[in-house]
Amino acid sequence: MARLRSDQFRADEAWIIGDTVNDLRCARAGGAHCLLVATGREGIGNLDGPEPDRILVDLSDSAAVLDVLLG
Repeated sequence: MARLRSDQFRADEAWIIGDTVNDLRCARAGGAHCLLVATGREGIGNLDGPEPDRILVDLSDSAAVLDVLLG
């Protein structure tokens, strides 16, 4: 991103949004925050254990999503 737009962000300013435990692992490996969404095959029950920063049922409530991402 910095190469294309001269923008630079720290890893802790980034969010990985996904629906699997592997998305959480990706976020943690890069030092990013993680929002997991229970829309994948794993469902919300299996997403609770790994401790993402936040879990939402889906992304339909854009105000809730923005609240998570923007604090």
